[in-house]
Amino acid sequence: MEQNVNLLDVPPLNILKVRGAESISIPLYHFSIAAGATTGFASPAQDYEEELDLGSHLVKKKASTFAFRVGKNYDSMIDVGIMPGCHLLIDKSLKIRHGRIVVAAVAGEWVVKRLHIKDGVLMLLSENRIKNYPPIVFKEEEELYIFGVVKNVVTDL
Repeated sequence: MEQNVNLLDVPPLNILKVRGAESISIPLYHFSIAAGATTGFASPAQDYEEELDLGSHLVKKKASTFAFRVGKNYDSMIDVGIMPGCHLLIDKSLKIRHGRIVVAAVAGEWVVKRLHIKDGVLMLLSENRIKNYPPIVFKEEEELYIFGVVKNVVTDL
């Protein structure tokens, strides 16, 4: 017997609990893997020059630096390495100017786009050649709030 289903009655998310699944263990090796041509077994100590402090490398001005998480479905900036789910470090002290990637408030939501200023016209441009999203163009009477300039992208591979 066929049953008609109203899609409005279907819950948007079904959480399924898997029962009876066994855990699977696989070997974990404790050595590094080369990702290119190898030149033998060099000692890691030979390449040691200095330490990299990620905090001071990524954050120059703590008081003006903020982080945003990019939405899981946000793909308009993938051509410049801003991937869905990554984190953006925003520096509010950097000068807002043509060509910079900025976080801005547009129509009630935060977006990350490249700022384009030409002949007094402000546009926010996407960087996704495949989907080719249209620019967001601001007319003279429209207000654009730019939160800050994207300084770094932090992402998992």
